[in-house]
Amino acid sequence: MKNNLPLEEWPTTPDQDKAFYMAVIDRNDRLTFVNTPLFKAFHQAKAPIANKAFLDMIHRLDLDRVRESFADCRRHGETVIVEARVRNGHYKWVKWKISPLMEERSRENKLLCLGYDIAGEEQQQKYSTLAGRNYQSIMEGLNIGWLVRDKDGALIAANQRAAEILDTTLDVLYNDTSILPSSPFSPQSNRIIAWPCGDGQERFILWNSQPLFENDGSEPYAVVSTLHDMTKEKLLEKEVQAREALFSSFMDHTPYVSWIIDENNNLVYANRSLLKYFHGWKEVIGKDMSMFIPQPLFLALREKHDLALREQRAEHGIIKSVMADGLEHVFRVSVFPIHGASRPLAGGEALDITESYTARQEILKLESQLAKQKLKQQKNTAEAIIHAQQEERARLGHEMHDNVNQILASAQLFIGQLDSDNPEFASIKARSIEIVGLAIEELRQLARDMVMPDFKEDGLLGSIRKLVDELKVCKRFDIRFLHNNKRGVEALDPNLKITLFRIVQEQVKNIIKYSKAKNVVIDLHCDEVQLRMEIADDGRGFDPKATRRGLGLSNIYERTSLYNGNVILDAAPGKGCTLIVNIPVS
Repeated sequence: MKNNLPLEEWPTTPDQDKAFYMAVIDRNDRLTFVNTPLFKAFHQAKAPIANKAFLDMIHRLDLDRVRESFADCRRHGETVIVEARVRNGHYKWVKWKISPLMEERSRENKLLCLGYDIAGEEQQQKYSTLAGRNYQSIMEGLNIGWLVRDKDGALIAANQRAAEILDTTLDVLYNDTSILPSSPFSPQSNRIIAWPCGDGQERFILWNSQPLFENDGSEPYAVVSTLHDMTKEKLLEKEVQAREALFSSFMDHTPYVSWIIDENNNLVYANRSLLKYFHGWKEVIGKDMSMFIPQPLFLALREKHDLALREQRAEHGIIKSVMADGLEHVFRVSVFPIHGASRPLAGGEALDITESYTARQEILKLESQLAKQKLKQQKNTAEAIIHAQQEERARLGHEMHDNVNQILASAQLFIGQLDSDNPEFASIKARSIEIVGLAIEELRQLARDMVMPDFKEDGLLGSIRKLVDELKVCKRFDIRFLHNNKRGVEALDPNLKITLFRIVQEQVKNIIKYSKAKNVVIDLHCDEVQLRMEIADDGRGFDPKATRRGLGLSNIYERTSLYNGNVILDAAPGKGCTLIVNIPVS
């Protein structure tokens, strides 16, 4: 950058009440020109101007900042403003304006430094007077501790607050410097020290040390230290760190993927589960969430994020999305606004429930199928019952017509021939009485088949035994009844006992009508798990596959299915028939 403005045209001062300084330095930061106020400042400091570096008059604690300002000015070719302390009998703050300078007769890049005292001469005088008169009061009134030590570590001065922070007294502090850090000139000017106290506790002290120099000296002659009691802050910091560690541990081990985003969908926080699930990396923090989450899922989440931020309420739901593996995954998602943050934030958590969701859907599907199957079975059962009732009515009608009606017709014929003059009157009367008795017996047998057996008196076993005894009287075949566990059988459900009795009746009736058997065995076995009833005959048998299932067998199958049982029919031509009924007791 070229500056064509002659040096003598620069304003003499920006403020008539403050000293104005001007200097030109070369590429090595050595002075090539100074104005009178700056020269006087160096003269008072007993520092000759010739071959002198500009930085020699800057306080050593400000050197790095000034050097960095010179470098920035040369690097960018732009003016830089910096505040730094200058030695002039004592240090005072000066504001410097540093600009690049290119002279017409020289190609050497130089810097023009313009400065003025931040505090005016009158202000500095007042401060010196005030500090001289009230130094002790000012130092004691501070809420921080301070102490001054010489280069050997001996204590020069300290205030009461310093003794309190160090858990001691001023007397001990002045007379026993061994309790203080051994070297007053620590390279660390600002550090936190864990200070042991008399009660066994630790106090955390922010210890800030600054060296003091003579005006023309390069070595410090003393150090002033300020002490801040940071115990509460440090304990609070530890508590915050512990809570953060607890939070991080919980969030990193929860099966939920969790996140926090801002209003621009930039990721503010992501737990380990989220990064692992989506194969992400920690550098995604601060990046758009769509960078590593599949687009369909991101769009669904963004809709919930926007709604949660706009209406300030939590959003819950199920999201289905096709993932990178090409399969549809199901997530249970919760998104909620985060209150108390300095900017709009929304948090969220999601759990992949694909397996459980799919299993649940399969269960619901099976339950629906079972319900339909059960309804169909109930319908079939109801139809079978109605059909059985109709068949039973038809059978009763046939019995009444074919048997009872014919018997009564015969009785009517004989009764019509009764005439006292008829020489066969006695035999006709006897025959009429016999035929009427036969009709009465047929009606009694029909009534017995229709009326429910009374198990209260005889029980199931007694009722079957009575039926067997009646069949023995007829002498159509030899019949035996076997059983076990009388107590277990009689403890069965009353409706189940009726069903078993009806099955025995149906099968015995089939044997009488079709089998021409000589031997029949009824075996009833019951244990804690299952009831098994077997009815076997040695009759002519039949082929179950080639024979239409009649009403009797249909009734047996339907009655058994009502109790979740099963029927086994073992029959063959010439080999008799065995009917086995299995019903679970539980």
